[in-house]
Parts: sequence; C-alpha cells; structure tokens
Amino acid sequence: MSDSTDYSKAIVDQSKYLKYLMSEFLANKRRPHITLRKFDKAWFKAFFLWLKNDYVPQKYVRVEAKPLCEGSLHNVQQRIVAVFNKAVKFGKLKANPFYQLEKSDIFPKPKTSHKQYLTPDELKRFMASDERSPGVAEAQRAFGFACLTGLRISDIKALRWSDIKRNEETNTLVIIQKKTKALNAVPIGNTALSWMPPKGDDDFVFHLPAKANVDAALKRIAKKVGIEKNISFHCSRHTFGILVQAVTGNIETTKKLMGHKSLKSTAIYADVLTNEKVKAVDNTKKAFRGRKQREENKQIPRTKRTAATNTHPRRITFLQDNK
Repeated sequence: MSDSTDYSKAIVDQSKYLKYLMSEFLANKRRPHITLRKFDKAWFKAFFLWLKNDYVPQKYVRVEAKPLCEGSLHNVQQRIVAVFNKAVKFGKLKANPFYQLEKSDIFPKPKTSHKQYLTPDELKRFMASDERSPGVAEAQRAFGFACLTGLRISDIKALRWSDIKRNEETNTLVIIQKKTKALNAVPIGNTALSWMPPKGDDDFVFHLPAKANVDAALKRIAKKVGIEKNISFHCSRHTFGILVQAVTGNIETTKKLMGHKSLKSTAIYADVLTNEKVKAVDNTKKAFRGRKQREENKQIPRTKRTAATNTHPRRITFLQDNK
C-alpha cells in the first residue's frame, strides 16, 4: 500500500465526524474549503473558539440543544491533532501548527468523571417498568441486555442473532467490537436472554433509533421508577463493569469481558468499588459512634445548662466520673 493510500485511510478513520464539524465551521466563516497547509495556528485557534462558544449540536429536534461538554471538546481536539500528525508523518506538512498554540488556547484533558451506573436493585426496578411504547420498550430491552453483556450502543445496533452461539451448556456472544476492532466473547445468562426481543424477520437483534432518542427514553424510564441518576445508554457498560468486578473480584476477568486493551481502563471499576467500600465502612463507623453516644447519654441525668458558663454540666460530670 502506498504512503498516499495509507494517509487517506488514516484520515477517513479519524475524520467522519470531524469533517462534519469542519464543514459547519467553514460555513460559519463563509469559506467553502481550506487546505491543510493553510490551516495554520490562527485557524486552529479560531476553530477551537467557534467549537467552544458558537457550535451547538442540533441533530435531533426533540432533544434540547446543548453546547459540547469538556470531554467532547477535548475529544474533537484529539481527532484534529491526530489528522495533522498523520499529515506530518506522511510528508504532507512539515509541522503540526497545533503545537504552536498557547496553553490557554487548547482544551485541557478533563478530570476523570464520575462513572454513572445502576445498582442491582435499580436495574431490577428499571427493567420491571411496564413500557407500552414499542420504541421505549426496545430501548429498555437493549439497555438491560447491555448491562449484562457490556456491549456499547454501536455493537448493540450491529448485533445479529447469528452472533449468539448456543449449545446445551452455554450461550456465548461473539462479536468484533466496532470501537476497538477486537474479537470479544461474552457468556450470556438466562436473565440477559429473557430481556432480548422476539426474533424478527431480519437477522438484527435490536432496532433502535438515534442514540439521543434512546437516551431520552432511558431517562424517562429512570424518572418513572424513581432513579435519580443522569442515565444514558453508556451507563449500561459501566453497570456491567461494576457488576462483574463485584462478583469476580478479578480485574483481569473484568478486562477480558469488557474487551479492554489496557488494565488502566478496567481499573476504574475496581476503584469505584473500593470507594463504595470505604463509604460503607465510614457509614458503619458513624452508626456505631451514634449508638455509643446514645448509650453514654442514657447514663447521664438531664441537667440544664448553667447560665454562668453556658457549659453542659452533665457532660462535665460524666467526664469527671470517667477520668
């Protein structure tokens, strides 16, 4: 394969979404196109300012339009930097103008965000909700299935009945992940199977609308059953990671089932569980501390505060008796 073909493939892999953003940006600047060579430091700065202050995604009419969050801004930045790095690598440019920008002009990597997930009890309540709308019910089934398999929404949409390998002992899901292009095998339990829709005329398992509409349906169900969390479809993957890590306690097993390339990604779920354990211990300590305090108070006769010192005499008496 030639360098030119390699470069073209690299650009296609990186820039489908970026191409859309760039066309919106150039339209805003009333410029039909621009070459890589002319996209210098000033253009980089202008693009980032537009992305942060002026661009508002409006792809879905029913969803309230919001500006891009810090994570999305950084993600777009990484994409365009990757495209220019490839251009340098293949000799299209001498240098990447991004690296000439001031620190204040670029989007910093956001701090690790809180991973939103459902507890087993919350998941049961969520799936027990009786949904009459076919679209909402389909989103509910897909979400529940993903909570027990760890599939991303891109893999759920591409999932076919032929991807499920059945035998007398086990049912296994075997797919090539859309994001990582890696082969992944996940065992499927009876609960996950029960949440799958009836087999239709085609080979696709789930038939979902745009992600924004799926997320809107999930939020509606969560609110209905009293789950006060900001639910999105990706929460299902975090839920799966937490459940597997909690059951197995083995980070390598969790890594394999989630299809992670690095333990760094998987370690987040172990950290979440550690934090939850610390909270549980702290709450236990508080409970026992409160119980001990109540028992101590029972031993002390009730006395009014003294006006002279405004100090509680019964506390002083108790401390003196126990010196």
